[in-house]
Amino acid sequence: MRSLSGTARGFGSPARTQILTFGQGAKKISEQTTLVDGRQFKGVIFSADYELPIFDQGDKGRFTPTLDEVINFEKELKKRIKEINKNRPNQGRHYGPIIDKRLSRYSRQYAGFINDKGERVIHVGLNWKRHDKVWKTDFILVFDGGSYHWSIRYNLDKGEFFHFDVNGIASVPNGSQQNVLNGAVTCYSKCYLRSTFGFVGQDAASKPHHCANTNVGGNGRREKSKMRKDRLINRLRQLYILEFLNIFFLPFAFWLFGHSRNQDLGVNSFVTMTLNGILLLEGSYLWFCILRQLRTKEQFDFIRTFKVLKTLNFGLFILTAVILALNPFLGTLDKIGTTVFFGLAILEHVNYFEIQLMYDNKNDINYIRQHRRLKVAKLKRLLTT
Repeated sequence: MRSLSGTARGFGSPARTQILTFGQGAKKISEQTTLVDGRQFKGVIFSADYELPIFDQGDKGRFTPTLDEVINFEKELKKRIKEINKNRPNQGRHYGPIIDKRLSRYSRQYAGFINDKGERVIHVGLNWKRHDKVWKTDFILVFDGGSYHWSIRYNLDKGEFFHFDVNGIASVPNGSQQNVLNGAVTCYSKCYLRSTFGFVGQDAASKPHHCANTNVGGNGRREKSKMRKDRLINRLRQLYILEFLNIFFLPFAFWLFGHSRNQDLGVNSFVTMTLNGILLLEGSYLWFCILRQLRTKEQFDFIRTFKVLKTLNFGLFILTAVILALNPFLGTLDKIGTTVFFGLAILEHVNYFEIQLMYDNKNDINYIRQHRRLKVAKLKRLLTT
């Protein structure tokens, strides 16, 4: 037995925490995630204030699982996995590995929920081990992929496993298991898909029962996954098109308003319109990049681009302020236009790089009601991890 170093103080504490006991380790890697490293498993605990895409009709609240609760889950899962997986849904041949034989090969993601009876439930997503670090910071949602991706829930108060859900597959080109794995990986959804679109990753589940196989595989599962993916794609397409159109629509509408009143716009107004257009173009490009990753098999790192853009934006704000200070206003409408578009540009930057300001879906509204605060912008979390 190793000595206990540090104290578990919750995920909201700014202190760095290291816990070592019985060969198990837990290391906080962000305000919302803690890495768990066991002898035969590795995983990440997501805190209660990390908004997730997976909800059950019976979920009424959240809690942060402790290291001891995770270890308890892993011990029970190891003992019962053969019984739980006795029917081996969506496994073997072209579907992927036999789960109970390759249990240690999956990376875990743990999240705690409180059901309508006040019982604590751990939801665990298990994905075939990846070489990148995305799974340590972002909850991963996979469409299809066979038994390389599955999930299960464990009622801590009753000691019951339920909702054992193994992914199906859409197709198997050339009968290759590797193609199944690769196809799933290209469809994983980072948490910005969660927070922005109100996306629900799991349908309403049935009543819990002990060690039950509640797999939703087959054609029904594939059809539901396709429907969810199609809705997500439509939402992304709508976002990036609207942001792009606003680059031209807002200045034109304001110019038309001034023209109808025989008032001209000066250099200052056009400079701030250009600045706001650049910020809108950045937002449009973000949604386009996410859509591209979701629809194609191509994976590319656009985060580096946004690191450069964030720095560039500060330079543009300073340059704009200098231009405004050197150029006189032509009139009242010119002052109003300059103020409005400069303010919109600042809000666009804050919304994408600092604090999320747009809340247009049920999940976002529920987050504010539950936590009584605004959400940190996804790009800010990505740029700091």
